[in-house]
Amino acid sequence: MTDNREVIQNEILLELKEILAEEFPQLVTTYLEDATQRIDRLQHAIANSDAPGVKLEAHSLKGSSVNIGANGLADLCAKMETQGENCELAQAPELFNEIRSEFVVTERYLHQQI
Repeated sequence: MTDNREVIQNEILLELKEILAEEFPQLVTTYLEDATQRIDRLQHAIANSDAPGVKLEAHSLKGSSVNIGANGLADLCAKMETQGENCELAQAPELFNEIRSEFVVTERYLHQQI
């Protein structure tokens, strides 16, 4: 969850803005749409005790989050990925709530950047 740290690593975000220029808003929109779908699929995988599905969705969300600088979200996804890999989903619902909360904060921050 967030505290006093950066929601998004600003160096990465500034670099993306510089490189992509007018295409930056599309990157953010695409990331947010994809992340929303992955979070929905992650929730479904958890509800169905689908450890490989949990691992896959957490891994994919982790990667895209790192690429946009959302390291807090990526760290939580890495923990979820490990739970899926180890087929240990007992704590997954609690961790999922943290992921969803972190995503809400990340989404709000990114919307302010476009």
